[in-house]
Amino acid sequence: MYDGGLLRVRRSRDRLLEEIRDAKFFAEVPEKTFSRLPLPPVTEEIVSAISSASHADFNLVFLAWLGAVALANHGRASVYLPGAGIKSSLSLLLMVGAESGTGKSAATAEFLDFFKKIDEKILLHYEELNAKIAVDNRVRARRMRELCNSYARTGNPEQYEEMLQVEKEKKTKLLPPCFTLFELTSAAYSQRMAFQGFVGRIDPEGIPLPKGAMDQLRKYWSGEPHAQDRISRGQTVSYDPAIIDVTFTQLGPFQALLHDQEANNRGLIARMLVYRHLPDEIVYRHERYPLSDEIRQRMENVLSRIIGALDAVHEKACFSMELSHDAEQFWKSENELRMQELRDLEELWKIEAWVRRIGEHALRIAGILHLAEYSDPEASPIKENEIRLAFDIVDVFAHHMQICARSTADEREQACARDVALWILEHNVEMFIATQLKQRLKSSYRASEIDVALYCLEQHGIIASIGNDITLRRRGRPRSCEYRNLYFQPILI
Repeated sequence: MYDGGLLRVRRSRDRLLEEIRDAKFFAEVPEKTFSRLPLPPVTEEIVSAISSASHADFNLVFLAWLGAVALANHGRASVYLPGAGIKSSLSLLLMVGAESGTGKSAATAEFLDFFKKIDEKILLHYEELNAKIAVDNRVRARRMRELCNSYARTGNPEQYEEMLQVEKEKKTKLLPPCFTLFELTSAAYSQRMAFQGFVGRIDPEGIPLPKGAMDQLRKYWSGEPHAQDRISRGQTVSYDPAIIDVTFTQLGPFQALLHDQEANNRGLIARMLVYRHLPDEIVYRHERYPLSDEIRQRMENVLSRIIGALDAVHEKACFSMELSHDAEQFWKSENELRMQELRDLEELWKIEAWVRRIGEHALRIAGILHLAEYSDPEASPIKENEIRLAFDIVDVFAHHMQICARSTADEREQACARDVALWILEHNVEMFIATQLKQRLKSSYRASEIDVALYCLEQHGIIASIGNDITLRRRGRPRSCEYRNLYFQPILI
């Protein structure tokens, strides 16, 4: 049973008291999620099935799916707007804030298992290649010794030329590319990028982005060429770097990064998508059933198709996906409209750099979903409805970014709501008048703050207003002077 304006689950008085003492109980609950959006059929089918089978929140599974598709792409495909001459990679920096026990591991398990199997296949393949290289190099070494001995005796120039050719044909051991990253350091990011041209991570364990890698991640996301000087191999350059970093972390580290001034100043926050999940937010519920072999195979087929040939992962045969004419026109108009709407929001104007990139975020999301949906994504242009959906998805991220941007400022409001709720429940009052409550708590809070707290408690289904006083207060919401405690417990004699 649900109760209250925000449809929170009805619980016992003791349970409610326990939850309210948690500082996060009155944190703003996001209203916008992905579960009600008309997602493409392939994405909807796979995400719904995994969500139902793993008992994981649909929204968390969807975010993990975005990361999995982007990682499978590993920088191969990009989105191109012919008219504007804009080309955008499908790099993705996504951070999800969720408390422990909310299904972060369950949401990512199927995808991580898949990439683990892919890495194992790549490793076996490269072991075979390196074994052949080792044998060929031993044959070349023997031939080189024969040529050296003969040339030392004869000085034959033809033998000298053959020695040069044998030396050129000598091969070095190949390092297998890898889709999973475990060492979270700036050096590890740099080495991996220099070697294979992409760095990928889907982390359900709550380890945030390495602080020392902020500039690298920003540059990778923007597609700036990455160069690294190596003693053994000289300079290695990656001209189309791709970064896919999807992190599920607890709300504490999540909020800390979002309010990190350095991360904001360096432009990292502007390039991130954030989602703030709360355990009691309204989620789309599916009938629960085991994940079928058919669905798992379908997921693996989609991701394998996007990856391409395993022996050519490090080569990244790149291609572009174009927008149809109608899609591009819609993108241009919608981008301007959405930017103006978001600039008007009190919290988001402070991070205007993020607002300026909503169009690019939409392009990347449209490209990711297009890759998953079509067997030949290059041959099928991205349509207007795909761009429209991508902007709706970005709108959800904007909503969550807005909540995160104002969360610090609302800490006092949350504290006031918590103290008011505790006073009402602990004293077990059945009915009370607002002015009475304000008088009792006047040493701690202003009357206007009490009004906001009472409204908050109404929305959480803890109290109900009585009476006809509709005097306006902060945020334009009506005030009632008299309230009923919906959790009042009569004393049994």
